[in-house]
Amino acid sequence: MEHKPVKEMKQQDTTFIFYEDCCKDTTEGEIRAILDQIAKEALPAMRAEWDVSKNEI
Repeated sequence: MEHKPVKEMKQQDTTFIFYEDCCKDTTEGEIRAILDQIAKEALPAMRAEWDVSKNEI
């Protein structure tokens, strides 16, 4: 079976491509681990870009 993309999103330097069978067999624990890893990598970069102490976004 060929995996077909159903949605593509680009935000700054990152491209997200979602396929029709994305997360089909993914458990809740695996999804949580994926989201935790994204937060671990993305939050420091976001904090560096925005001055949170001045509430500027």
